Amino acid sequence: MRNSNLKRVDFSNTHEDTEGTWAISYGDMITLLLSFFVIFFSFDYKKEKEVRLDNSALGELSGFVFKGERDITKVENTVPQEIVDTSSVVKKISDGKLMVFFPHLSFFASAQTTLTPEGRSVVRGFAKQYMKYAGKFKVKVIAYTDSRKVRARYHHRFKDNLELSVLRSVDVMRTLKESGVPGRRIELGGHGVLNPKYLSQLIDKPLNQKEIESISRTVAFLLIREDA
Repeated sequence: MRNSNLKRVDFSNTHEDTEGTWAISYGDMITLLLSFFVIFFSFDYKKEKEVRLDNSALGELSGFVFKGERDITKVENTVPQEIVDTSSVVKKISDGKLMVFFPHLSFFASAQTTLTPEGRSVVRGFAKQYMKYAGKFKVKVIAYTDSRKVRARYHHRFKDNLELSVLRSVDVMRTLKESGVPGRRIELGGHGVLNPKYLSQLIDKPLNQKEIESISRTVAFLLIREDA
């Protein structure tokens, strides 16, 4: 027996208001996509890659002891050899430019344009390390002199300290090429007298005049990234 209190509901006249709901979902999707592309394009992958490359070269060359083909700290024939500090200092000049410097080593004897045996050994050792980055960085050779003026007896070879520093950089370039560095990856630069203030920034101990003159006859390598 049917319950007379139950009323029959007629659903034929009901209407679901679905108008516009699809537009809300579409709008949310577009907003999410827009947010994704804003984040995606704001992240500079090229810049991150360049920074990683700079940091890799910086870490690889910093504090490296360039002993080259022979260990200059060994004892030969039971006669102690002078221990020469050939460790490097690397400074980031700007994005894509790294300066490799050897603050404890004299690369040249006074008024000479050819590398000392220690200096040549270090240049060869540097060439080996540099070749890991030769495809990304060019190398500029920068040679220096001490502050003493060129004596008249040397004027047939070089007129002043600037010319002397250029000739020194040529010998360094030749050594790099002999060590396998392509000539097209090398640039030359002679800067004349090394500024003592710059030297004091690299060495945290007092130096006498003789030490300053010796270390001023140095070489620096400026690594320049191709796209810098």
